[in-house]
Amino acid sequence: MLYKQSGSAVVFLWGVPQGKGCAMSQKEIYDERYKALVACLKVARKKLGMSQAAVAGRLGTNRSWVAKVETCELRLDLLHFVKLCAVYGVKAQELIRMMG
Repeated sequence: MLYKQSGSAVVFLWGVPQGKGCAMSQKEIYDERYKALVACLKVARKKLGMSQAAVAGRLGTNRSWVAKVETCELRLDLLHFVKLCAVYGVKAQELIRMMG
């Protein structure tokens, strides 16, 4: 489990503080669950010691795409989410369940 929800607060088990991970303006449409999902993916990448460039190479894209996903400038679609989970060795189902 990557985080647990306590009331309206999100407590990350990997040490990602709530509200960190996505630098977004108030106009953005992403809710807290999406930001938590992206933050968990970023933590997973860092725990593996992978650079954004290394991840991009595995996905056949460029480093700026990974950076934009991690800062919520680009919204992550389902197929890319599954691919990132595979690269990081994270169970996509577990992350989806946490968004419940």
